[in-house]
Amino acid sequence: MRTFIYGAGGHGRVVYDILGAGGKTVTAFIDNDSSKKSAYGFSVISEDDLKKDEEFAVVVAVGTNHVRAAIVDRLKMKFSNIQFVNAIHPRAIVSASAKLGLGNVIAAGSVIGPGAEIGNHCVVNTAATVDHDSKLGDFSSAAPAVALGGDVCVGNFSYVGIGSTVIHGISIGAHCVIGAGSTVIANVADRSVAYGSPCSVVRTRSENESYL
Repeated sequence: MRTFIYGAGGHGRVVYDILGAGGKTVTAFIDNDSSKKSAYGFSVISEDDLKKDEEFAVVVAVGTNHVRAAIVDRLKMKFSNIQFVNAIHPRAIVSASAKLGLGNVIAAGSVIGPGAEIGNHCVVNTAATVDHDSKLGDFSSAAPAVALGGDVCVGNFSYVGIGSTVIHGISIGAHCVIGAGSTVIANVADRSVAYGSPCSVVRTRSENESYL
């Protein structure tokens, strides 16, 4: 089965490295930006170059959560035999009792603790930790060096910025953005932008608002 990386940007390069470290062969990058002809020594093709009835595997390597979700939804509609696969670096530690959905990116040095649950199409970036019994909702992401304590819940489509710490038992709602270097010691409501040490909510945000 052919394997593709959707997204020919920097995050695509990370995913390529993860798949290669795990011994998986990449066929090509997919990107609908016609200006991108090649990426990291591979051809870049568009969605229209794929056959409707072909069975193939793909990792959607787009960092912005709501954009990644829109791509996944479109691919599901267009290709009935598509398979979304996890990209897990061999130098990540994933507990045997953790539960992972599909389409996730688990980068080098990251740790997924016992009883943790990772939804679908999440990103756990370089050296991020998701401690015991914590949950990441679908299309959420933890940036490099994020530390989530035990029993933390991160809602669907939420983003926890680089180097942030979330203490044990905290709940972060859906569609939230936690700014870089924050220390989260209280729950954060849906659609909030919050940052600081200690972290505080500064405003609400729309579900598809840009943040990267």
